[in-house]
Amino acid sequence: MFTDKTIRVVSVSLPVLFLTGAQALAGMKPLEESEMSGISGQAGITVEMDTQMSIDTFSYFTEGNGIHLDNVSLGSAGTAGDGAFQVYHIDLNNDGSMTIGYQIRDQRIAIEDIWLDDQPGAGMGGLFM
Repeated sequence: MFTDKTIRVVSVSLPVLFLTGAQALAGMKPLEESEMSGISGQAGITVEMDTQMSIDTFSYFTEGNGIHLDNVSLGSAGTAGDGAFQVYHIDLNNDGSMTIGYQIRDQRIAIEDIWLDDQPGAGMGGLFM
């Protein structure tokens, strides 16, 4: 099941230019009306990703206090060593807004230990989601 979030887009011309590149624009030529009549399409893209990552220690400090997360990992919940599968659908609407639908399947986030900066030997244990 997809969850939709709407984001207002001010201008998409600059990002489109960066994504397509000058070389792609240089090879474009106009289509005749008869050629265009047989073409149909939809604005938007679909991005599928398998994501796997690990961090030895993630530390956050504010006003002299710190918290540390040891051995943080993101990957597949079902198959060790595989990535978490994610699909994003990004559509531009006629009113200038953008709709982003996303689906995240088979994902596991694990943190082996959590500890405070002033208590390096006293961990709070881990977290598994």
